[in-house]
Amino acid sequence: MFFLEPGMLTADVISADRDAQTTSGFNVRVSTVMPTGSRWWTLMVGTSFTPFGTSGVSERNLNTPTFFFGNIFPILDARHSGGWLTVSLPVLGHYTFRGGSTRNRRLYGNDLYVEAAFTAHVGEKLLSDLGPFWKQLDLYVYIDQNLSPNKDLTTFEIDRFNPLFLYGLKFPLAGSAR
Repeated sequence: MFFLEPGMLTADVISADRDAQTTSGFNVRVSTVMPTGSRWWTLMVGTSFTPFGTSGVSERNLNTPTFFFGNIFPILDARHSGGWLTVSLPVLGHYTFRGGSTRNRRLYGNDLYVEAAFTAHVGEKLLSDLGPFWKQLDLYVYIDQNLSPNKDLTTFEIDRFNPLFLYGLKFPLAGSAR
């Protein structure tokens, strides 16, 4: 399954450095999900970027791409919510600009993230009469938390809880979402 996920990214909302401002911007995320024979192993690979940058003065005001890869662990299946909601917990490696530890001298580095992924199946529930494309339209809210937080480059302190919020529309481009 191949998805286009246009939406918004908001950072520095919770537990941000006192000099950082909350920052938001248009975000484009493209992901490929590869189910396996086991419900516990669903591989995901993709990229995410803010093509116009974000508002606010923040270290996260970048339009550089983030590449991610990992596994999706199911929490709540759509069958258990009447077809309305799916909740999952992807554990992802992020390869991103300024990623990795402060000892990383390269432009890009790896971090480990956990993502609380909430997907509302509004197309299936509300737009099914408009055709098969609209039937697979979903709304998403992802909360991404870095599990390998790095020292801030200016204060040299580690912020252990400063999630990214991603939210928007999820369009299937190839394959079948359900």
